Amino acid sequence: MKAKIKPRINLENRTRLEEVIPLSTPMILFVDPSNVCNFKCTFCPTGDNTLIKKTGRSNCIMNFNLYKKIIDNLKDFNKPLKVLRLYKEGEPLLNPHLSDMIKYAKDSGYVDYIDTTTNGYLLHFDKIKSIIDAGIDKINISVNGMSDKQFLKFSGIKVDFNKYVKNITDLYEMKENCEIVIKIVGDYLTNEEKTKFYDTFGNICDRIFIENLAPCWPNFNVEDRLGITIKKGIYDQEITNDINICPYIFYSIIIILFICNLITLFILRSNKVKYKNSNKKNNLFLINKDQIENFTKYISVLQYFMDKAYELIYKDRIFIYSIEAMRVDDKIYNQASKDFTKLTIKLMGSNIYNIFLILFGEENTLFFNCSQYFDDKIEKDEIRKTMQHDIISSGE
Repeated sequence: MKAKIKPRINLENRTRLEEVIPLSTPMILFVDPSNVCNFKCTFCPTGDNTLIKKTGRSNCIMNFNLYKKIIDNLKDFNKPLKVLRLYKEGEPLLNPHLSDMIKYAKDSGYVDYIDTTTNGYLLHFDKIKSIIDAGIDKINISVNGMSDKQFLKFSGIKVDFNKYVKNITDLYEMKENCEIVIKIVGDYLTNEEKTKFYDTFGNICDRIFIENLAPCWPNFNVEDRLGITIKKGIYDQEITNDINICPYIFYSIIIILFICNLITLFILRSNKVKYKNSNKKNNLFLINKDQIENFTKYISVLQYFMDKAYELIYKDRIFIYSIEAMRVDDKIYNQASKDFTKLTIKLMGSNIYNIFLILFGEENTLFFNCSQYFDDKIEKDEIRKTMQHDIISSGE
């Protein structure tokens, strides 16, 4: 077997946080290219649509312009990030701009290393080539079964297992300097299936490991859902009760994709912990649970004013644009978008506007989110969609 039996994270030579915090630059930035997934894994909350709806989180793909703004803002840190981790809640390969995202971050000089984690289902030749050419440093692949039947049971998706293995083989052959890591959850595997896992994937990756399930999410009891008892840690380490503090809050930043067109950037950390030389220009701010709840309330307020502004703009001009469908001049459309944003701000008044400036960090970010809302509403407009179909059908 070519691969080393080794977890996806490096457990050796790790930095002792108590010796280096507070940090002037975070070590890791998590950015979620997509918070949706094409799998419905029984051990993951993202696959539970009912649960996700209860949280109020929308299913969405990160806008590439927003992503570029995030990367551009990294210039305000005093050195490059150690790791940009392009995954969090969903399947990164669902974002059509994933290779562009990798390349943009690489070219920026603000990031030393980029990795991602995927279920591997969407790996095909063109996709593989684009992300490898973009310069990704590591790809972690989560295997969710050792047969067609097992994939269907745990991911809720029909998978041609032989084709799946062939695609990963192609990836390994094309990987260049990219490290390929393959992992699987071992809690539901027999000893025979574990052996098959190593035999099947051991020669088409650089690292391979059988992980354990871990209780990573609040209000989501993975033991009850799968009828198992967790006895060891995710990397097979002994579980102790000595650690009561999550280390992530001290060295990482997480970008939350919560509402598709109304997105802000959160630094998840303790109220009492602040980075040295923190710079407001990053448009990232400290929050706690209460502030998150307040933020969602303010977002509802912003949604209300945008709905009102759109209704007025629609009656005045958008109805005509909808009928014209694909014939709308970009200049006119962009002006309508700007007028919509101005009207939204006028309706909310100066006091509420100033609150949103604090929430979004700057005027441009607020304007950007308003324009995204406008674009989305136009895109979903039923008259426009109907007229587009008629125009295309008629050959105009």
